[in-house]
Amino acid sequence: CSSDLFTKKTAHPERLAACYEASRESLLQTDNLVEDIIKKMIPVAIGKCIDTVLFSTTKATGAVDFVGPFVGLKATAKQIGPNLDFKTMVIAKADLLKTGVEGEAMAWVMTKSMKAILEATPKDAGSGIMVCEDDKIAGIPVYTTQAIGDDYIGLGDWSYQRSEERRVGKECSEPC
Repeated sequence: CSSDLFTKKTAHPERLAACYEASRESLLQTDNLVEDIIKKMIPVAIGKCIDTVLFSTTKATGAVDFVGPFVGLKATAKQIGPNLDFKTMVIAKADLLKTGVEGEAMAWVMTKSMKAILEATPKDAGSGIMVCEDDKIAGIPVYTTQAIGDDYIGLGDWSYQRSEERRVGKECSEPC
């Protein structure tokens, strides 16, 4: 495994915005139901945008410097298949930790379909214990997103961007 696959990425702050249009009349006529829906949908829209940027293996449409750590790694991605087994996943984890990654905020990144496959893949032949159990593989949480695509499984330390903090949005009542 090449050590340049596992390098620390520099964080580049970017600003994202989502805007929904609604007339004052529609807000008043629905007893603020429309406003409540909008307030719930804006963080969802921002979260989906962040997923696309952080976890896609290709640059998001319109992005200049706003790219995730997996962009450009297709050519150098370490193949861990075609048979995904527990030992192969643990070796990938060990390879990442050998590079000096602290590992306190590590997470696997994959699609829901890949996670489903690993939830039905035994750790050992004849074992009733699966590779992915309780949303973890080898003690590391699994984060699912379609943005990474079915052909890739990502592994990284998300110290700069903890997944539980990613979907927190600040509400703004100013006009867009």
